[in-house]
Amino acid sequence: MMRNPLNALLSTAGRLKATILSRFVLALMALAALGLPAPAWAGPVTVKISAPTIGLKVDDPLSIKAILTSNLEITNATAEVEGRIVPLVFSTSGYWTNSISMAGLPRGSHTVVVSATDHGGTTGQASAQFVYDQRPVLTVSSPLKFSVARPDIHVVASCTDDDPVGCTIKVSIQSQGGDQLQLLGTGTNSFDQTLSLAALEGRPMDLLIEARDSAGQRSSNVVTLRIFVESSPRLVEVETLPGAIWQATTNRILYAEDLGDRRTLKIRDRATKADTVVMDIAGDYPSYGFLSPKGAIFVEQAGSSTSARIFDFSDGQLVDLTSPKLLTSSLVAKGSHAIWHDTSALVERDLESGINRTISVVAHNDDNDVSTNGDVVYSTYDNKVWRDSAGSVEQLSPDDASQYGGVVADGVSALFQKQLGGLILYGGTNQVEILPVGTRFIYPGSDFQLNNGWIAYNGYGTGGILQLFERSPLGVAQRITYFGTSSHLSALAPDGQIAFTVGNNDRYLGGADRPSDKIGSSLGTVFWQEGKWYIALGRVLFEVIPPPPVVLGVARTVGSKLSLVLKGQANTTYQYDTSSDLITWTTGPDGTTDGTGQLTLEVTPSDAAPFLYYRAHLK
Repeated sequence: MMRNPLNALLSTAGRLKATILSRFVLALMALAALGLPAPAWAGPVTVKISAPTIGLKVDDPLSIKAILTSNLEITNATAEVEGRIVPLVFSTSGYWTNSISMAGLPRGSHTVVVSATDHGGTTGQASAQFVYDQRPVLTVSSPLKFSVARPDIHVVASCTDDDPVGCTIKVSIQSQGGDQLQLLGTGTNSFDQTLSLAALEGRPMDLLIEARDSAGQRSSNVVTLRIFVESSPRLVEVETLPGAIWQATTNRILYAEDLGDRRTLKIRDRATKADTVVMDIAGDYPSYGFLSPKGAIFVEQAGSSTSARIFDFSDGQLVDLTSPKLLTSSLVAKGSHAIWHDTSALVERDLESGINRTISVVAHNDDNDVSTNGDVVYSTYDNKVWRDSAGSVEQLSPDDASQYGGVVADGVSALFQKQLGGLILYGGTNQVEILPVGTRFIYPGSDFQLNNGWIAYNGYGTGGILQLFERSPLGVAQRITYFGTSSHLSALAPDGQIAFTVGNNDRYLGGADRPSDKIGSSLGTVFWQEGKWYIALGRVLFEVIPPPPVVLGVARTVGSKLSLVLKGQANTTYQYDTSSDLITWTTGPDGTTDGTGQLTLEVTPSDAAPFLYYRAHLK
């Protein structure tokens, strides 16, 4: 077989070049061995230490970065501190790097020596003096993240350092909204103080805890804790969890605990206090979810919205339901049913059987709803509203040119928006206009809710201020608020009681024939459960204490008896004290309000006093 003459020539040239280079290198090495100077083209090996810089305070381990240059390839590089030698490795950043353990070496000044050798045997060296001074190590025992100050908070922390002077712990606060840091207190090596946060009542804030040594070095871990300040006496703590509460029922609580590289989701049995782990996987961060009859259904999102996934934890098994992709905010669950949008269709899942069902491929992404009986109400791209009852589909919105959407339902009726700001009730046979078309978009949940036939909604009062209105199952509408700042709906109970906020700071309870009653700040999530109001705030579950009764009427009866007619919390027992002089009180009778919260009680005044004073309180 004939060889290509050009290829043969190139091959020969390559071998000749390699041979010549090899001989030059051997000659260079020979000259070095004889102590003769290297040729000018060989050049020196230059070592420049980029880290540590001279005088730098360093922790353990010591990080080393050097720039090594020569006309020939660098074949060997090392770094040495006090006899501890490590090889340096070239990185894509252009530096030769590695680290040396400083454990066991005394605090103070030390020298690092970097040496390099090139392919011709030429060497170079440089040194840098640095100060070995470890950063303080900070440990925080109390409080936990998402704690509630009422308004005091107990802070317990400690720090250790190689500095014989010790370290200083600083505790500061930064309220939401970007207020500057405010120093609350300091301690040497330890901090154990109860701090008042009364100035931040009703606000979330960040508690910052750090440690510094005498050289000003800060601990590598600055602990930042989200704290809520809520001290209303109307809120009584009933449960405290290790993490943030997502949802609570009478027997279980779903909560999430941040652990740095993950967020662990758990279910707490309220009777036994035992926890069931729902998700505990490094890199996974559950973001929100709901309790289900057999566990929980929730969204996990570690990064952008495109990374969101939905999981069903049922009978101890974790099932990934995401296919092909989840719209992050679309998950809604009530009772044994859940709905979500996977970007291709609206899906309903029976959480008892574990069976999925496609509801609609033309449904909007969110602002859809599901009832505890499994009815799914939704709006479609043609701006109509529909209800799916076990596969039977019914159009709820009028068949006209108006746009409808944003729907809520209670298993019997549905409430949805018409155009901008209009509100339509579908009661099973016909549509009723609750609000006329306006000029602003209104949102399910915050602007209108439906529960057991009751409707609560926002509407304009005078001066462009949003007020709260309510419509009973019998169709009677009533205005609830008259505040000088806008009111916003929070929750609607099945008996018509309403939780709402006024402005940005205060939360009230009210409703038809009920006076508005301030219960605390607007922090947390308020919900109604088995005849009581609760608030989940951070990692604490509060029960709302009912207000004292309101006197509707006082009448003198035959026999000098006084008839008191009061309005209080439904089915609640109150006790009354009586006095004729406002100083000496005598325990009077008690009674339990009926289902409407009303109670009539007869009190016999003292024969010696023409007037009778009374007070009422929970028994």
